[in-house]
Amino acid sequence: VRRIKNAKRRDISVLSTAATFLAPRIRDEFIARRPDISVEIKCSYSPDPQDVRECDFHVYATPEAAASGMTSIKLIEEPLLLACNKKHELAQRGEIELAETKDYPYQCLPPHENLHENLINGCRKAGFEPESAFCTEDSYAFLSGLVSSGYLTMVPGYTTCIEPQDDLALLKIRSPRCVRTLFIASHQGRELDEKRLAFQAFCFDFFRNMVENRSQRA
Repeated sequence: VRRIKNAKRRDISVLSTAATFLAPRIRDEFIARRPDISVEIKCSYSPDPQDVRECDFHVYATPEAAASGMTSIKLIEEPLLLACNKKHELAQRGEIELAETKDYPYQCLPPHENLHENLINGCRKAGFEPESAFCTEDSYAFLSGLVSSGYLTMVPGYTTCIEPQDDLALLKIRSPRCVRTLFIASHQGRELDEKRLAFQAFCFDFFRNMVENRSQRA
């Protein structure tokens, strides 16, 4: 669990259970736009029910669902990609049928993380159960493990922290269709004031711009 905040007081409380590595950037860019508003972002793969009750917004991704009593608005839909070491025998393929990877070991995040569920669901749609060779929720161990091993993993196409300089190859999955959708949810019955509406609008802009930038670089 990480808390990212810019002041002792807070105007807005955000719970993030997806794309958590983006939380510092979201906070910093929003504060640059609206320095009069303080924001706290709590990042957690398995939040307590109290975290959900106390937050103003919950940023999450499928297959996770919003808590009861919250209304969700779609931020983006993003493709899921296959990632591997650039020396891996599949690295130069560009795109691949997921069924072709059934005999390769996978590296994954813990079962309570939505990318783990997306990986399992995608492989099952392709007709196999992935062999999990390494599992960690530590992002640094996750990336270094990919770079130094022959494992495969599944990462989001737009909100991934993997860049070309990370010595990793990103392959498009031709079939089955593997995507996830990011949402921002707020509590029903809690009216959003000007500050919260400003943050919600910022999130729409932030993720839309991310998709446009990733698409231009693809």
